[in-house]
Amino acid sequence: MQRDEALLVDMLEHARMIVRHSADLTRERFAEDEVLQAAMTRWIQVIGEAAWQVSDEFKQLHQQVPWAKIAGTRHRLVHDYGNVSVELMWAVIEQHIPELVNQLVSLVPRPPGAGDSA
Repeated sequence: MQRDEALLVDMLEHARMIVRHSADLTRERFAEDEVLQAAMTRWIQVIGEAAWQVSDEFKQLHQQVPWAKIAGTRHRLVHDYGNVSVELMWAVIEQHIPELVNQLVSLVPRPPGAGDSA
Protein backbone atom coordinates (compact mmCIF):
# COMPACT_ATOMS: atom_id res chain seq x y z
CA MET A 1 0.00 0.00 0.00
CA GLN A 2 2.95 2.38 0.56
CA ARG A 3 3.83 2.10 -3.13
CA ASP A 4 0.28 3.08 -4.04
CA GLU A 5 0.49 6.07 -1.72
CA ALA A 6 3.73 7.23 -3.35
CA LEU A 7 2.20 6.86 -6.80
CA LEU A 8 -0.89 8.81 -5.76
CA VAL A 9 1.30 11.60 -4.38
CA ASP A 10 3.17 11.74 -7.71
CA MET A 11 -0.10 11.90 -9.59
CA LEU A 12 -1.47 14.64 -7.36
CA GLU A 13 1.71 16.73 -7.46
CA HIS A 14 1.91 16.61 -11.25
CA ALA A 15 -1.80 17.30 -11.67
CA ARG A 16 -1.47 20.31 -9.38
CA MET A 17 1.47 21.58 -11.44
CA ILE A 18 -0.74 21.42 -14.52
CA VAL A 19 -3.55 23.26 -12.75
CA ARG A 20 -1.14 25.89 -11.44
CA HIS A 21 0.50 26.54 -14.83
CA SER A 22 -2.78 26.57 -16.75
CA ALA A 23 -4.74 28.79 -14.35
CA ASP A 24 -4.57 31.91 -16.55
CA LEU A 25 -3.80 30.11 -19.77
CA THR A 26 -5.92 30.31 -22.91
CA ARG A 27 -6.11 27.62 -25.55
CA GLU A 28 -4.51 30.02 -28.03
CA ARG A 29 -1.54 30.75 -25.76
CA PHE A 30 -1.14 27.03 -25.07
CA ALA A 31 -1.17 26.30 -28.82
CA GLU A 32 1.59 28.86 -29.39
CA ASP A 33 3.88 27.79 -26.54
CA GLU A 34 5.79 24.65 -27.50
CA VAL A 35 7.74 24.58 -24.25
CA LEU A 36 4.57 24.68 -22.18
CA GLN A 37 3.05 21.96 -24.36
CA ALA A 38 6.12 19.78 -23.83
CA ALA A 39 6.10 20.34 -20.07
CA MET A 40 2.43 19.57 -19.66
CA THR A 41 2.67 16.57 -21.95
CA ARG A 42 5.46 15.21 -19.76
CA TRP A 43 3.47 15.82 -16.59
CA ILE A 44 0.46 14.02 -18.06
CA GLN A 45 2.74 11.13 -19.00
CA VAL A 46 3.97 10.91 -15.40
CA ILE A 47 0.37 10.90 -14.14
CA GLY A 48 -0.52 8.13 -16.58
CA GLU A 49 2.50 6.01 -15.75
CA ALA A 50 1.79 6.30 -12.03
CA ALA A 51 -1.88 5.41 -12.62
CA TRP A 52 -0.77 2.37 -14.61
CA GLN A 53 1.40 1.19 -11.70
CA VAL A 54 -1.21 1.61 -8.94
CA SER A 55 -2.13 -1.84 -7.65
CA ASP A 56 -5.21 -3.57 -9.01
CA GLU A 57 -6.51 -3.92 -5.45
CA PHE A 58 -6.40 -0.15 -4.92
CA LYS A 59 -8.00 0.48 -8.31
CA GLN A 60 -10.85 -1.90 -7.42
CA LEU A 61 -11.45 -0.01 -4.18
CA HIS A 62 -11.51 3.35 -5.97
CA GLN A 63 -13.30 2.80 -9.25
CA GLN A 64 -14.45 6.43 -9.38
CA VAL A 65 -11.00 7.29 -10.74
CA PRO A 66 -10.75 6.47 -14.48
CA TRP A 67 -7.47 4.55 -14.11
CA ALA A 68 -7.57 2.93 -17.55
CA LYS A 69 -8.34 6.21 -19.33
CA ILE A 70 -5.52 7.98 -17.49
CA ALA A 71 -3.04 5.25 -18.38
CA GLY A 72 -4.43 5.12 -21.92
CA THR A 73 -3.77 8.83 -22.36
CA ARG A 74 -0.16 8.26 -21.32
CA HIS A 75 0.19 5.37 -23.76
CA ARG A 76 -1.23 7.51 -26.57
CA LEU A 77 1.14 10.38 -25.78
CA VAL A 78 4.14 8.05 -25.78
CA HIS A 79 3.31 5.62 -28.57
CA ASP A 80 1.03 7.64 -30.87
CA TYR A 81 2.48 11.09 -30.27
CA GLY A 82 2.16 12.03 -33.96
CA ASN A 83 -1.61 11.89 -33.66
CA VAL A 84 -1.98 13.95 -30.49
CA SER A 85 -3.53 17.33 -31.20
CA VAL A 86 -3.38 20.55 -29.27
CA GLU A 87 -7.16 20.25 -28.91
CA LEU A 88 -6.85 16.86 -27.21
CA MET A 89 -4.17 18.12 -24.85
CA TRP A 90 -6.18 21.23 -24.04
CA ALA A 91 -9.28 19.16 -23.28
CA VAL A 92 -7.30 16.97 -20.88
CA ILE A 93 -5.76 20.01 -19.19
CA GLU A 94 -8.94 22.06 -18.96
CA GLN A 95 -11.55 19.38 -18.27
CA HIS A 96 -9.98 16.28 -16.81
CA ILE A 97 -7.01 17.37 -14.72
CA PRO A 98 -8.96 19.60 -12.28
CA GLU A 99 -11.42 16.75 -11.73
CA LEU A 100 -8.54 14.34 -11.16
CA VAL A 101 -7.05 16.66 -8.52
CA ASN A 102 -10.36 16.59 -6.66
CA GLN A 103 -10.48 12.80 -6.81
CA LEU A 104 -6.88 12.36 -5.69
CA VAL A 105 -7.06 14.78 -2.77
CA SER A 106 -9.45 12.45 -0.99
CA LEU A 107 -7.21 9.42 -1.68
CA VAL A 108 -3.81 10.82 -0.71
CA PRO A 109 -3.15 10.43 2.99
CA ARG A 110 -2.30 13.61 4.82
CA PRO A 111 1.01 13.67 6.64
CA PRO A 112 0.74 14.03 10.42
CA GLY A 113 0.23 17.65 11.40
CA ALA A 114 -0.94 18.69 7.93
CA GLY A 115 -3.61 21.36 7.76
CA ASP A 116 -6.99 21.10 6.12
CA SER A 117 -5.99 22.84 2.89
CA ALA A 118 -5.88 20.71 -0.24
